[in-house]
Amino acid sequence: MIDTPFATRARSAVGPLTRAATATPDDDADLAFESRAVMVGTAGDLAVTLADGDALVLPALRPGLLYPLALRRVRAAGTTAVSIVVLA
Repeated sequence: MIDTPFATRARSAVGPLTRAATATPDDDADLAFESRAVMVGTAGDLAVTLADGDALVLPALRPGLLYPLALRRVRAAGTTAVSIVVLA
């Protein structure tokens, strides 16, 4: 059995990330969970819908960096970055 020291702690904006998923850009479907961060594997633009519903394009994201964003959706139209991972 794996030791899970954070299992009983409430999630916070500064706590460790405990969920991850590959995000496939889709103009119509929300992510499986609201993210707290996103990372891209290949540089490019990322078209997103934030947790509060605002939509925007984040230009020229760099690969391997964690961007602290609460995302609801990664949209296909306007996204050029690839290998997108959302974390919560």
